[in-house]
Order: sequence, then C-alpha cells, then structure tokens
Amino acid sequence: MMFDGLKGMASLAGMMKDLPKMQARMAEVKEHLGDMKLESEAGDGVVRVVVNGAMQVESIVIDDERTSSLESGQLQELIRVAVNEGLDRAREAVQEKLSSVAGDMGLPLPPGGLGL
Repeated sequence: MMFDGLKGMASLAGMMKDLPKMQARMAEVKEHLGDMKLESEAGDGVVRVVVNGAMQVESIVIDDERTSSLESGQLQELIRVAVNEGLDRAREAVQEKLSSVAGDMGLPLPPGGLGL
C-alpha cells in the first residue's frame, strides 16, 4: 500500500517535470485548431456551412435557385441545422485531436473526454 502512494507521487513528479513541454504542445495544437475545416449541409445541399476547429463559422453558402420553393421559416431552419451539425463535427474533431495529443504525452483523459 505504501509503495502505491510512492509510485503515484513519482508519476506526478514526472508529469510536473514535463509540464512546460506539455503546455507548449497543447498551445501549438490550439493555435492550429482554426486551420481545421469541417463541412456540413442541410436540405440536401440547399445550405452548406464550413466551421473551423476554433468553433467559428467560416462560410455559409445558400443555393438560391433551390430556396424559392421553401415555405416561410424553412430556410432559417436549414441554416440552424447546418450550423449546429458543423459545430458538432468541429467539437468531435477537436476532441479527437486533443485526445490523440494527450495520449502521445501519456496524459489520462477524464471519463467522457474533454467535455467540449
């Protein structure tokens, strides 16, 4: 039992020693999240959205030729659906990237991931 505590302390000490390197790597990853581009669409392509890994909408493209047949409120709903799907995809991609980096550094992740 006593040795388990010592092992845990040694592990923590090792992590603390590597903390600057870990912080630098996570900062590097965070800096490049904006470079990730994730696309989504709604209404079979009537609305297309591109979201980046920093959770920012890069573009919204609306196929004007196909919107004339839509009823009031349908276009807004398609935009909402496409944006939310894009943000969901971005969160998943960021979660995967950060999980991979954390795994490479030997960091355990909390149950349920990073809560993004």
